[in-house]
Amino acid sequence: MYARTSDNTSMTFSSLDRSVDVAARVSAKGIIAVAVLFSSTAICQPPETPQAVIHEEDVRLTSLIEDLGAREFERRATASNQLRELTAAELAALTALSVEHPSAEVIIRLIAEVDARYASEDQETVRTASMALESLSQTARLVLAEGANESLRKHWQTRVDLTISELREHGAHIKNGSFANDAVGRWLPQNSVGTVNIFIDEGWRGDADALHLFARLSALAGPRTFVGGLGVYLLDGHPLTDKQHAQLAEFVGRERIAERSRVALGIRPHSARPGRGVLIQTVTKGSTAAAATLQPGDLILGLVARPANNPKNSVPEPSGNLRDFDDLVERLKEYRPGDVVYLTVIRNFRMTALPGGLFGQRNIMPRAQPNDQDRKNPDGTKPAHGEEVIEATLKGWQELETVGR
Repeated sequence: MYARTSDNTSMTFSSLDRSVDVAARVSAKGIIAVAVLFSSTAICQPPETPQAVIHEEDVRLTSLIEDLGAREFERRATASNQLRELTAAELAALTALSVEHPSAEVIIRLIAEVDARYASEDQETVRTASMALESLSQTARLVLAEGANESLRKHWQTRVDLTISELREHGAHIKNGSFANDAVGRWLPQNSVGTVNIFIDEGWRGDADALHLFARLSALAGPRTFVGGLGVYLLDGHPLTDKQHAQLAEFVGRERIAERSRVALGIRPHSARPGRGVLIQTVTKGSTAAAATLQPGDLILGLVARPANNPKNSVPEPSGNLRDFDDLVERLKEYRPGDVVYLTVIRNFRMTALPGGLFGQRNIMPRAQPNDQDRKNPDGTKPAHGEEVIEATLKGWQELETVGR
């Protein structure tokens, strides 16, 4: 029916024959589709798809992997030079393709190149290399996983910095340094910046996958950082479920997680239990307690809010309603930064052994102050029975000063 001048032309005309024939049969059923079939099967060639481009890239990178493991020295040398010229994204793709490669030598070369990128000063290069190493550290291929983990351990500070940056993007608040002078610099990794405090509050936007970022903070949460290192604070109103809380504990250790109120009094309680109230061991600079002139050795007996009916002039009676530090934490959850409360305290306690008591048992006894007779409550009245009522404006955690940053 048609003249055929070449093999390619013959193939094209054969396609036309089949297209017109099929179109005619379809049209007989009342469907006009000749033009569509003609254009789609006979004339138009399929465009180059993104998948095809990706496939070509995979072929190029796969060829590079083979050259890295070649017996010929020149091929290996050329491939090594090409490896150093790859972009960070290409290198990440190359490492993903190398998971199944049988040659350990090739794997070692790739890990070495990614490791070099991880130490780069270009942040985007570092971030891409980090993603590659984090992915490879989870593979079942032992030589890959060990190589990636060794690089991550070696550059642990870079890993921590990148993780903190990502946690901030998810709504976490970060504060470096310790809230207590006596807990800084002991058993921390070499060249450590000290403690990293991470606060998760009602502004947390991370999902379950975001919690996996905490697994990268092992350099701060390991046994070498028993004191300092890492602290995770879940502030009142945070959106974490019980399941997510348990998952977080698996990553950093339950002992490093503390649930706190939105406000911070800024004290560390003494390990001794006075029977009631909270005995102060340390006071953080810039905190609510520091502004209220509280000092180590003071005993907090009660906490009440400013009376609503007369907020400026009325001072409540001394209260001994606090049981212990946990009770204080729960009571503070009712307040927000800027709220005013009144603390009932007894100043400057001392520890004495109970006569005939059990070994290690202690009692809390007040120590007389030279200026006790001059002490007054905020309303001008004198405190009774050694108790003093102190006005305190509550501050948030971000306002506390730290040391060892």
